[in-house]
Amino acid sequence: MQMCRDLSRGITKPPTRRPMQASITKLCLVCFETKCDCGQKRRKAAQKTKGLPKLRGLPSPTTLQITPSTPHRLRKQLVYCIEELRLRWSWVALIPARIGVNATVDAAALSLCQAHQYHALGRFHGPSLDLALRSYSRTLNMLRKAVATPSTALLDSTLASVALVAKFETIIKHCPGTKAENVFSHWTGIEAILCARTGRQHCSELTRSIIYNMYDCMFGVPVSLGRPSPFEGGPCPDVKPAAVEILPQDNQMLQQSSLYISIFSPRLIQYTRQIREGKTDPEHMKHTVELLNHLLQARNDEAESSLLHRVRVIKNEDSDDSITGPFAFDFDSLIQYRAAILYWSFHLVVINVYVVLSSLVPADLLEQLPGADVIRHQTRWMVNLIMSWAYARRQGSFAQTDAAQGSLVLWQALKERESFKGKSKEAWRRWLLPKMMLPLTGWTSGKVERVEEMDVASEMLAGGPLEGFMRSTAVKQ
Repeated sequence: MQMCRDLSRGITKPPTRRPMQASITKLCLVCFETKCDCGQKRRKAAQKTKGLPKLRGLPSPTTLQITPSTPHRLRKQLVYCIEELRLRWSWVALIPARIGVNATVDAAALSLCQAHQYHALGRFHGPSLDLALRSYSRTLNMLRKAVATPSTALLDSTLASVALVAKFETIIKHCPGTKAENVFSHWTGIEAILCARTGRQHCSELTRSIIYNMYDCMFGVPVSLGRPSPFEGGPCPDVKPAAVEILPQDNQMLQQSSLYISIFSPRLIQYTRQIREGKTDPEHMKHTVELLNHLLQARNDEAESSLLHRVRVIKNEDSDDSITGPFAFDFDSLIQYRAAILYWSFHLVVINVYVVLSSLVPADLLEQLPGADVIRHQTRWMVNLIMSWAYARRQGSFAQTDAAQGSLVLWQALKERESFKGKSKEAWRRWLLPKMMLPLTGWTSGKVERVEEMDVASEMLAGGPLEGFMRSTAVKQ
């Protein structure tokens, strides 16, 4: 212990060092020199001036509060709206970069943001609705002037404004005083602008992105009206997907295949309807089978397999989907989901037409078609559509709209079967009917909830009579 005390006495603390202070160099803000007499001159001049206080050195710097400009605020609102509505994969994601360039686009974007605010609040009356409708009316007035002017009628700004107005109407279609059918009129406007540009060789990124989000205009409306798609001519069938996000090659190829089928299948459905109505001209049947064979070969098995290798298979924990089995698809993104669901849906349209024509066309004309291979693909795509519903439910209304279109095709495919995957046709229909009704609410002239009405709508996609709620809704445009 004594040794420890002696050792402790001999230990001395190291000298504390003062932290080095940074040398401050005074710089004159007038002449930017370290040594000057600018301050002395200013003080002397101030002392000679009566009524002014003596200045003691240079004044301290003033902090300026810069308020964001109107385009900047609108751009932030639109980005927030895109995130909330999960539209990063769509053409709307390209609009924020165009804010502040064109007044019509700015007005249309503002109306979309206010429609989203109304939609998010869930109110069907009040100031939020009035504000959205006033912006909507102001946008329409500006848009009419832009369309009436030859120099601006075909510009990207006009096309984007019409598309934003149509998107506004899809959000606000439930509120009183508006009509869901108004969106068909603006789809017709988009169609007119795109068809008037057929002589142009270059399609901008915004134009290509809008084309790949207009499947209702390219497929649904022409089929409901019983006519070919107006986009068959021009560059639309060969347009590549726009780079809203970096897309894998297989995703782009599936989107191109879906676009091609959506443009040319309305003509196939029209030809099939003519055969079902009694047009047995051999030349007409030959052209129909050739078009059918061409569209059947438009699939891309390699790209589909590559995409499916990135799709996860997870356990289906939703009790409402117990009929679908214990597993479901889980996609990486909405872009991947949409590329897959549209690819399966449009190719199932062609296969459903093949099933109908197989009993109407002479056997010698059907020899060139791969029958067994077609039925195998039909079964596989039906299973894929069923397994994709769980993901669509989690992603919201826009994803469910694409899934509902696929379910309508699936409904038609089930009509030719008594059972599927060990479940009766009636059980599958009970599962499908409420899922198709949710996205269709507000689009139809009345409430569609009967099996017979879905039979008529799905039959029309296979060349059946032009009847039902899809026909009545499209005619009102």
